[in-house]
Amino acid sequence: MSEAGKVSLEKQPVAECRDKKTGAGVSLLKERRNLPGTEWKLRGSVDGVFYHVTDVGANSDLWAVWDRFGWTNAHEAALRGCLPNQFSRWELEDASGRTVAHVAAKYGHLPPGFDQWEISSAKGWSVAHEAARYGTLPDRFDRWDIKEPSGPGHFRTTVAHIAVRNGHLPAGFDRWELADEDGNSVAHDAARAGHLPPGFDKWELENYKGSSVAHVAAGHGRLPPGFDRWGISDNTGWSVAHAAAMWGHLPQGFTRWEIVTQDGWSVAHAAALGRYGLPAGFDRWGISDNEGRSVAHMAAVSGHLPQGFTKWELVDRYGRSVAHVAAYFGNLPDNFDRWGFRDEKGRTVADAAVEGRRDQHDHLKYFIKYYPLKGEPGYPGR
Repeated sequence: MSEAGKVSLEKQPVAECRDKKTGAGVSLLKERRNLPGTEWKLRGSVDGVFYHVTDVGANSDLWAVWDRFGWTNAHEAALRGCLPNQFSRWELEDASGRTVAHVAAKYGHLPPGFDQWEISSAKGWSVAHEAARYGTLPDRFDRWDIKEPSGPGHFRTTVAHIAVRNGHLPAGFDRWELADEDGNSVAHDAARAGHLPPGFDKWELENYKGSSVAHVAAGHGRLPPGFDRWGISDNTGWSVAHAAAMWGHLPQGFTRWEIVTQDGWSVAHAAALGRYGLPAGFDRWGISDNEGRSVAHMAAVSGHLPQGFTKWELVDRYGRSVAHVAAYFGNLPDNFDRWGFRDEKGRTVADAAVEGRRDQHDHLKYFIKYYPLKGEPGYPGR
């Protein structure tokens, strides 16, 4: 390489501090590269690298020196906990739009009394949201209602939502009604994450679709022992009991099978179609919805009919018997012997079984058309 092409470095130590956690020395260095070309020049002619430094003023331009990755001296000092007490350039961004304040918040290095919680990254994420995610909010923080902006991928989520999702809400928090743009409250997120406090009683808080905190808790198996407000319902009549039944979280001895949606779909229907089916000894197979679909029809779809079931002739309004539905979905018992039984259109159970094998890759379409999963999409926890 010719003399003209060589890189000359001027290194000037400018500040010194030690990492708060490890005690290791942290360095910042102003490094100037005097190059004949421009390919090494980043955002000007300064390429910042981090070395030991002393006595950098709180507002010095040296904090804004970038390395080749867009990371500034101030960002490095914020990560290490080495910013001076009077530092004020919290909105300084790196190449990705993350501010110095965001880095300090993540690592718990914001100074006492910091109050610029609404400073946002290029993506609209506030410093308060970042601190809430990592559990570094101060003890007396009270700006829980700061929200993300609206836009793709943003749901106007509050700081409190982020804190509760990560298990960082303080004891005594009581602003459970704070909601995102869909009406989902902090309590909804707490129920989903299993962070509702003992004694919580605001079960009726609901989102814009009417889904309550109790619905979310029920779907995740997080209702407290002794809970008895099973009739709380959303805009379609889907109750807390339906949500618990669908996901197998009804308590032993539950008897309120007759709670129904606007379409007449009972809790028993939800349990029959759900993950674990109905409890041993259940015998109310004839409960029907507005379309005449019985609980037995749902169990025939899901394969949850009990051994010894005999009510194969129950039919819905379309003339489909339980036997025909079970045959179509491949859920008849090995000892079934009524293959010649016909539905109202003259189709035999054997015909239904043949159709089921033919349509095996299209069962979902049939299922949704005739046996819709009420409350979907979004249970548990829309």
